[in-house]
Amino acid sequence: MGWFSDAVFGKKKRIDQEKIQDFQQPYEDMVSEVEDWSRDFMDEDSLLNRSKRIQFENSMRDNLAVTQRSLQDTGAMTNMSPAQIMANQLKADNQFSGQMGGNWGSFMDNQWNKGYGLFSNVMNMKKGIGDRLSNAHIQEINAHNAAISQRKGNFMSLLEMGIGAWAGMGKNKPQRNDGTNDDGTNNADG
Repeated sequence: MGWFSDAVFGKKKRIDQEKIQDFQQPYEDMVSEVEDWSRDFMDEDSLLNRSKRIQFENSMRDNLAVTQRSLQDTGAMTNMSPAQIMANQLKADNQFSGQMGGNWGSFMDNQWNKGYGLFSNVMNMKKGIGDRLSNAHIQEINAHNAAISQRKGNFMSLLEMGIGAWAGMGKNKPQRNDGTNDDGTNNADG
């Protein structure tokens, strides 16, 4: 039917992928932000983790300085030789460095697990957003197209009834009083 049916019944809608993307964009932006956070958690060199590492190092240095000062004071009070005091301080330094490495490794493991958990959630959120909005748009298109199909079906039914009524008009010809038609045939004969 083409242009005529489009004018009479309405033009069928087509799925517009750009419209789906427009629906999704605000959600995509929020989900992308969470994705960035997850990547920051997993990246050891991210600003977040670099600042945490600085905090770890500063805390370690402070604790080490207190420990070394305490060792120095204890050594002076017990008449320990300067070499022994330095050896104890070096030992403490090595212990703190080892603890720092272990604590930092544990921290980064936790950060990576947090980031990976967030990233998994982001993947599910993106899938859910895409599914929900795409399905809503597709349902809208399908409802519109179904209404057009119904209008066409109603029109075709009316057209068939009209053609049937027009075609059947000549079958039952009016009868004269003697039971014959105007042309002299009997109605029972056709």
